[in-house]
Amino acid sequence: MSATGFQATSAEHALVNQIFAQHDTQKIGILTGDVAVRVFGGAKLPPTTLGEIWSIADEENNGWLSKKGVAVALRLIGWAQKGETVTKSLVNRRELRFVAHWFATDASTLAGSLPTIEGVNNIASHSTGMSAPRSPPPTAPLPPLTAQDKAKFQNLFHKAGPVNGLLSGAYRYA
Repeated sequence: MSATGFQATSAEHALVNQIFAQHDTQKIGILTGDVAVRVFGGAKLPPTTLGEIWSIADEENNGWLSKKGVAVALRLIGWAQKGETVTKSLVNRRELRFVAHWFATDASTLAGSLPTIEGVNNIASHSTGMSAPRSPPPTAPLPPLTAQDKAKFQNLFHKAGPVNGLLSGAYRYA
């Protein structure tokens, strides 16, 4: 699988633009290998993992990354930081994120797993002007999930029509 069908999310675009604003000082539209090593080193991943990410992101073996290549690298870094083994299949893998009670079906709700990179501020949550509300920490332990609760939730899940164990993300009012 190649990065041919890859589409960066708006959050990934914001992070790529920030990296280029900070590190493409000559404004040539690429990130050289030396610069990328410094930037991506802030991800605190093993050098071998970063090497695998580079080889996937630098598909044509240019020795530099375009904005698309940096976006691919960022998505892979995010997945690696979540403990995933870096593979080409992760390039087009996305993570569905639900924000409070807002369930939309457009691609903006699908986000790659954004990385944390030291020295690069994660401004992605500010790109829309909205951020997800934070729940207060629980003051008491959550009640146990009963067998009845489990059956009820499984029934709701199956009624929602999962395909290969995944829901589409579209919400239908019943």
